[in-house]
Amino acid sequence: MTSHELLNAVRRRTLELLIADGDLDYRTAERQAAREWATVERLKPKTVAPQTTPVQEDRGADPRTQLLRRLETIARCLSEPLGQTAGIDQVRNHSLAERLALLPAPRRLNIIQALTNEQALDVFHDWEGFWARAKQLAPSGDWSTWVLRAGRGFGKTRTGAGWVQERALQHPGRWIALVARTPADARDYMIEGPGGFLRNAHPRLAPIYEVSKRRLTWPNGSWATIYSDDEPDQLRGFSGDTAWLDEFAKFQNPEQTWTNLEFGMREASNDRPRKVVTTTPRPIPILKRIERLPSTVVVTGTSHENRSNLDPRWFADTISRHEATRIGRQEIRAEILEDVPGALWTRAMLDQARFDCGVIGGIRGQVLERATILMMPRAAMQSALRDRQRNGRNNATWWPRDTSDMRNPRPMTSGI
Repeated sequence: MTSHELLNAVRRRTLELLIADGDLDYRTAERQAAREWATVERLKPKTVAPQTTPVQEDRGADPRTQLLRRLETIARCLSEPLGQTAGIDQVRNHSLAERLALLPAPRRLNIIQALTNEQALDVFHDWEGFWARAKQLAPSGDWSTWVLRAGRGFGKTRTGAGWVQERALQHPGRWIALVARTPADARDYMIEGPGGFLRNAHPRLAPIYEVSKRRLTWPNGSWATIYSDDEPDQLRGFSGDTAWLDEFAKFQNPEQTWTNLEFGMREASNDRPRKVVTTTPRPIPILKRIERLPSTVVVTGTSHENRSNLDPRWFADTISRHEATRIGRQEIRAEILEDVPGALWTRAMLDQARFDCGVIGGIRGQVLERATILMMPRAAMQSALRDRQRNGRNNATWWPRDTSDMRNPRPMTSGI
């Protein structure tokens, strides 16, 4: 553990102690946290003393003011009633930021005011220890691909950027692939957007963005190259151990892009090659195959899980209207929908119509090798009926009881 990582760990533990015990002051909690980590790391407490180097004001306000404003926004979002979305499973494992925001305002203010500007700046940019929820942290284990399949507004892009930032800083000189639908998508969402690198990275650790080179470069020499699904062959030259594919389900060439990327995930480093796929789902075959791989870990989430960072009126005006719809199952609950819109028979209808062949006389114990389904549109059925009547065969009991709605066909009473 580096000295910077150790300082971050002490700071996070200090905040946890302050949240758990309202009688502690900041310095006492900090000393206790330092002693705990000194024992774990076999270091003396003075070695992990927090830095007090002054920093310049950022974005027009000092770091403590920025942090307070952000926490006040979270507290306000969490205090709003869910309205029509009541009953939805809410966040059970709050991030450290959410736990701090839920404290009474005076206590929250005292904790933040006890921080120096340097400490507040570190907290403000501490993704893994302060802002991230449990599902937004990389899974443990020896996985190769992490699929984060979640609804709109879950925080998928922020999760991908936070994971890549940590990977870039862990191993100097690491080459990373950032893959998006188009170069504009990579720039607007992964790099410059609300969840992107430039808006969230610590000023001391932020990458430099070189637009003409399609490159991000970190202070330790790690760099990321931007690739586009429009030109999947660009990935033939990539040779690294880290990749992030954002909104994979809307790629136009997902098969070719994925295959080329896999061949490039080959460099040895301090960890095995790993990829993260962040996407709202669509029923594309390659995504389903990736999720079935034994080396893949799938994490799912809904739009409701990020309620602390989203405007409550969005839930009331938009989410509530689409919650019970087919598009809501995909875009809000992140379900992969197999059925084709407008199909006469859905998979659910076929599942409900299944029966045990053993109950039919004469075929008990036999294996059915083929099933034949006869579909006769209404116009063809009427033509067949006229032909039967002209030939003197007036038995029309085979006609469906109700042909007005072919989306809900009734059983036939007899065959032709």
